[in-house]
Amino acid sequence: MDSAEVDVTDIVLVHGAGTGGWLWDLETEILRRRGHLVTAPTLSGVGDRLAEGGPETSLSTHIDDVIGCLPDQAAAGLVLVGFSYGGLVAAGVVDRLPERV
Repeated sequence: MDSAEVDVTDIVLVHGAGTGGWLWDLETEILRRRGHLVTAPTLSGVGDRLAEGGPETSLSTHIDDVIGCLPDQAAAGLVLVGFSYGGLVAAGVVDRLPERV
């Protein structure tokens, strides 16, 4: 399929526990080549954001992390994908902002 045949979609990929946004590097590359706008944030307390975490870091913190990286003007139908623990984060985002996803 040609990227010209695909509608551009905003996609946010959320990693699971013990991983980071880098988990999605291959998928991000493939989706971007097809013309999609892709974000794969690393959640607070993980990888290069390790110092931003601590005992107070919670699911709510991670939901806020993802909400903070959502595109302001997403194409129709933002797609949010969560892997493992990231599924809980994604569900929390949808619960807070159902009209955006």
